[in-house]
Amino acid sequence: MKPSRTHCLALLLALALLPRPASAAPPSTGRASRQELLEQLQQQQSARTGTPSAAPALPSAPSAPSAPAAVPLRPSRGPVSASADIGTDITDAEVPREALLDEDIAWLDRNGHAWHHLRTDHFVVHYDKKIFAAKVARLAESFYAYISSDLPPGTVDRMGERLSHIFVFADPRDWKTVMGGTAGLSTLTVSFVRGQAMYLQEWGDSTNDKMSVLAHEMTHLVMNRFLAVRLPLWLNEGIAEYYGELAFRAVRGMGWSKSKLFPPTQSLLPLEFVFGRETYPPDNVVIRFYRTSKYLIAFLRLEHPADCWNAYFAAVASGTPSAEALVSAFPYPDVPSLEKAFLKFTH
Repeated sequence: MKPSRTHCLALLLALALLPRPASAAPPSTGRASRQELLEQLQQQQSARTGTPSAAPALPSAPSAPSAPAAVPLRPSRGPVSASADIGTDITDAEVPREALLDEDIAWLDRNGHAWHHLRTDHFVVHYDKKIFAAKVARLAESFYAYISSDLPPGTVDRMGERLSHIFVFADPRDWKTVMGGTAGLSTLTVSFVRGQAMYLQEWGDSTNDKMSVLAHEMTHLVMNRFLAVRLPLWLNEGIAEYYGELAFRAVRGMGWSKSKLFPPTQSLLPLEFVFGRETYPPDNVVIRFYRTSKYLIAFLRLEHPADCWNAYFAAVASGTPSAEALVSAFPYPDVPSLEKAFLKFTH
């Protein structure tokens, strides 16, 4: 399974072009304890299957309740702290390989590349320089905690105790080799996800640059752990852009404002075009594709009751076509009606 094309070209350009939110104090009230969340997950799993079931393994970072009000940073939820755990050093022989594709295993066994490995609750980070890799390991678990706790109730990590993998490349020459050996990538790609493996170049001049990319790609990796189907292209990238902003800010303790994060814009694409894309549009359109997808996710999440989003996401995850699921779960009889309301949100 190879990426048909990089989505990171759009991410790089979007990060440069989209306005950044101003810092503001996020809501800070009670947060569920680890044991409470375990009990909630057990109840949700029992309700879904009809039989009691053990809850999936939880990350070491603080978790939050899984009952959203109407926005992802819920009033009942305090800031999400970054995990302090950078993982445990393991040897080559201790690296689990069952979730990897042949292409990933080939990188693990590549002659002349002396990998080191950090194991966390859900990931193995493969690296050659530890400073950046330790940040990746720590924040990967924090992003996992934020994104997974914001999924609809009853959504369970299908991977269980099996680990996903993050390959971190500090040397640009190594990354050039990755690019040359992976079909469908743009020359500007700085990261991509393939199955249960993320390939990440240490890119950017600041921690914010690097971790925004990580948050975007971590969304793809989390979705691959939780979902048995591949999401429609616009939904897959829109969610990654959305959490690339919000998960990063939550983990860093940064606030956000809807007016700052999603200011009025007219540089959007028709929804019929966005919904119909199965491959990435041309480079002169792809930025607008990403922006439209991100704003539509924000519109669906921020302007409607959480039950609408939960019903929509569950339907798509079960294989229902995206447009059909939208008009079924949200109060719009058809796509044109949805688009009319969406354009009011964007203006």
